[in-house]
Amino acid sequence: MYIPKHLKLHEVFAPECYDNIKNNYGNKAWKFWDINLLIAADQLRERYGAVTCNNWKAGGHLRYRGFRPHACKVGSMFSAHRFFKALDLNFKDATAEEIRQDIKNFKIVPPINRIEDNVSWLHLDTYNGKKTEDIYFFKP
Repeated sequence: MYIPKHLKLHEVFAPECYDNIKNNYGNKAWKFWDINLLIAADQLRERYGAVTCNNWKAGGHLRYRGFRPHACKVGSMFSAHRFFKALDLNFKDATAEEIRQDIKNFKIVPPINRIEDNVSWLHLDTYNGKKTEDIYFFKP
């Protein structure tokens, strides 16, 4: 089981399921997440610095940028977020577009399959589970 170096459970779970996850699984909850997604998040954090996923615990408004529970109205029913295979991230010192360009230019190649293009955050996912070096950039 891979435990990320930089993400905390409250950053990837919505507040309505966090207490249940924390109390019943603790750090074992990381086993639900796609390992390549967690490795990519760590690699990107180490390259680009401070990152925000969910910030609800610190009083912010972001709550569904990691796992989205069934009752969540954000996104589609079959979103990669609902299967522990997607994260939406904002970096303090780099824009999402700068990071996407680095990835497109092969300056970095995180172990992911898909990236959402033309959005102000960096959406990463491993939804398709393909074994390929090509990353699919999709439109919102």
